[in-house]
Amino acid sequence: MPPDYALLLPTLILPLIGAGIGAFFGAYLKKKGENLATHEDINKLVEQVTAVTKATKEIEERISDRVWLKQRRWELQHQVIFDILEKITELEVALFNLMGMAPSLKGNDTLPEVLRTRAQKHAEYAAAFRAFSNSLNAVCVVCGAEVQKRFGDLQLAAYQISDLAMCPEFPSYFEMTERWIATVRELRGALRSELGIDQAVTTITPQSGGSSSTG
Repeated sequence: MPPDYALLLPTLILPLIGAGIGAFFGAYLKKKGENLATHEDINKLVEQVTAVTKATKEIEERISDRVWLKQRRWELQHQVIFDILEKITELEVALFNLMGMAPSLKGNDTLPEVLRTRAQKHAEYAAAFRAFSNSLNAVCVVCGAEVQKRFGDLQLAAYQISDLAMCPEFPSYFEMTERWIATVRELRGALRSELGIDQAVTTITPQSGGSSSTG
């Protein structure tokens, strides 16, 4: 009896349809999985970039704060130094005026006119000395030990010279002037070192006038 192909047809077609559907859904699920994995990778990458950006921003803020504080300290130090240098100029003028009175005291230290002039010069010096001494408190805050020592040496020199200038037995004017100038010179050297001026100058090298050709 010949086979009934009408009955066999579904048996042949259904597996093929099932295989096709299986292949389709298999490919679909595989693609879906790949898309899901890619989406998760992108999310992880976004999280990593966000974390790096946040960390970078925090580092930049900390660096910015340190730079700002360093700049403020630098500005404060320079302001204090420049202010006290003006006080030194005023002190020097008053001190030299006081020293200039010393020769007139010899044999004339009881004359009313000489006494009045000496008192006036000494009052001007005393005011300049107080202004200078008051500024030293700020120097002790913003400057190092070497600069503080040099300012102290200058203060002591001014005090001792002014004390001698009030006596008829005042030493040589030029001797006292040389002592003052030497003390000021040592202070300037300490300030240049504190501010890094000498170091900055030594790092600047002159450019060569041109390269020599060889032939």
